[in-house]
Amino acid sequence: MKLPVTYENIWGGYTPTVLASSAAITVATRVKILVPGRIVAMRYWRDTSDTANHVGYLRQIGPGVVERAVAFKKHAAGSTDPSGWETAYINPMLQVAANDIWQMVMIFAAGKPAQTIPPHSSDSDLTIGHFVVVADATGAPNGSETNNATLNPPNSSGAAKWAIDINFLPD
Repeated sequence: MKLPVTYENIWGGYTPTVLASSAAITVATRVKILVPGRIVAMRYWRDTSDTANHVGYLRQIGPGVVERAVAFKKHAAGSTDPSGWETAYINPMLQVAANDIWQMVMIFAAGKPAQTIPPHSSDSDLTIGHFVVVADATGAPNGSETNNATLNPPNSSGAAKWAIDINFLPD
């Protein structure tokens, strides 16, 4: 009998705070993965009022190339599905080395209140299990946001970290 696989993730069971934006917005969270393994999925917190489809991107800091894109299509327009962590699996899984830094990016259309922030209130490195949520750095903001909906969010939302996450399987 095959045992179920338990994935690690950054934000666990946190229930984020929902924010609304009247403009298109890009949000990103950077994370350093401390051990080798595989990223098997990307997650984000979807509010009940968010009925749009979204695309998430994973890219390694350094090369800056988008390594994987995933589609989140859980809710249909007018759906009353509950809010919660929505997962999109990556195929093929993404092999990562110890101490790689990855950025998870999502673009939301204008008026979509899916932007959410986990309860991390200081702008310093935060270690959670095999992950370090990296503090802001010049030219590499964390908790990024912008109103121009590009894949390169130039601004920082300071201490706030967006509710974008990964499912990770250590080697």
